[in-house]
Amino acid sequence: MEKTKGFSKIRLIFGIAFLALIFTAFYSQYNPVEKTKQKNDNRNIEYAKSILSAFSVFYQNTGRMPWTDDFGSEKGTTPLMFTQVTETSVGICENTKCAGPGELALKEQKLYPLPFGAKSLLVGKGTSNSDPVYVCFVPESQNIREKTGSLYRVEELKKKTFAGNLPACGDNVDWKDESCYVCIK
Repeated sequence: MEKTKGFSKIRLIFGIAFLALIFTAFYSQYNPVEKTKQKNDNRNIEYAKSILSAFSVFYQNTGRMPWTDDFGSEKGTTPLMFTQVTETSVGICENTKCAGPGELALKEQKLYPLPFGAKSLLVGKGTSNSDPVYVCFVPESQNIREKTGSLYRVEELKKKTFAGNLPACGDNVDWKDESCYVCIK
């Protein structure tokens, strides 16, 4: 009997199957797409916290919020319908294209220029003096999307003022038809 050199087809199939199994295990453990989405979400959370901190400092220094000219403890907490962070009224950007820093960003240099993903952030404040300022964004990562207890419906609040708690998203969110937001306060 003559011995053949090289791999048989069976060995080749098993070798490819073994490599596919290792690749699948590696990819499921270290999903690079999900890791990037988590990094973007974490960056948005940190930027939202920076914005809230800047609002607080601005209010303490001026007695008003950057979206109002009203001064005083009650008038200075004027409500704000959910508005994109790039809008002039929020005070971070000078215009909707963010060509220059606004009044708030001039006082807090770390807010300008806006990070790449931050332009999708929404800022809102309820009508009650006790309502906090919220900074919200639609999460990209599956990890945050699964935490439905901390996700809120903000779309309808872009058109009207609100008071009290934000409307929460339910347990079964269809991410194709509706947007739920992570809101930092």
